[in-house]
Amino acid sequence: AFYRHVGGPGAPIVFDGRWLQAPAENGEFAALASLVNLKSLFRALLGENAHLVLVGHSVVDGQRVVGVAGDAGTTVYVATTGKPYPVEVVTPGGRAVRLTGWNQSVSLAVPHDPIDIAALEHA
Repeated sequence: AFYRHVGGPGAPIVFDGRWLQAPAENGEFAALASLVNLKSLFRALLGENAHLVLVGHSVVDGQRVVGVAGDAGTTVYVATTGKPYPVEVVTPGGRAVRLTGWNQSVSLAVPHDPIDIAALEHA
């Protein structure tokens, strides 16, 4: 459905197995770019100008944490020892996402033939 929305009815066939390239600062992909910006991500999770509430101490994967809940109903569990990195995010529906690998190197292979979404929009 996403591919059809972005590129039309034939897009799932054309895009299959290919990388997509799009400007991060505008267009429909701007919302995806905000997911890799921690400040934007946590604003969206907790609420724009959220009133934060401590919800208590706990342990996540052996790491001591403190829970911080925002107006949006999401709770972020932050490490209380070492660097205060977010360890887990729990949504109002109870879905939990673990956050690991802080400051670890990531190797990405840059694709040699991405499909330029901006070019498709002007075609």
